[in-house]
Amino acid sequence: MRIQGAMVFAAAVLLGGCASAPAVPEVPRSSRYEDLVSLFAGWRTFQRPKLVDGVPDYTAPSMSAQHGELAGWQRRLAAFEVTGWPVAHQIDLEIVRAEMNALGFDHRVLQPWARNPAFYATVFDEQSDQPAREGHQAVGSVELW
Repeated sequence: MRIQGAMVFAAAVLLGGCASAPAVPEVPRSSRYEDLVSLFAGWRTFQRPKLVDGVPDYTAPSMSAQHGELAGWQRRLAAFEVTGWPVAHQIDLEIVRAEMNALGFDHRVLQPWARNPAFYATVFDEQSDQPAREGHQAVGSVELW
């Protein structure tokens, strides 16, 4: 009886390994810098949370959906062929990759929308020395300075 159970388990493992995984859509390759600029514009829109009744949606389902879509953006970026690009353009691609990696880190580790109440401080009374402010903050802050 024990041998039969082991055989059934082994067969299930083998069949599970043979089952086809869902197909990942083919990402078109590009070597055009203009396509990177376009991807980046879309990326900036994507990384901002969706608005629900004018309020940024940082709910668990919304953030989970954003995290789930991140891999697609990373695949699109990885599809760029940068051979022959000037170094400055290659650096731009790496900056976009760094932003994508940072969003992934936010989702996997930091989760400031779920763990840090200061994340929702949306009024700043002094000017930042960084145009986009350093650190995490909710979208829609008010600059009083």
